[in-house]
Amino acid sequence: MDREVLAKLAARYGRRAEPVSLTREELDFEHCKVTCVVPGVPVWAWIRFPGSAELVAGEAFGWTSRRCRSSGRTQGSAG
Repeated sequence: MDREVLAKLAARYGRRAEPVSLTREELDFEHCKVTCVVPGVPVWAWIRFPGSAELVAGEAFGWTSRRCRSSGRTQGSAG
């Protein structure tokens, strides 16, 4: 990921509350097998914050049949 993009993301998210993570119950690793890949696969993912959510382009590097672990790259639009 480009350093300039990382700096912009860090500045934007630094002004916000921490993202809301899924609970262990929501992740349900006991019943959902995890698939991991390197390099990551391009995806659009919702990052949840208290009171809001943001659609972000990123890379998925691990997922189950119901969830995805990704790293964000750029701001998207929900429209």
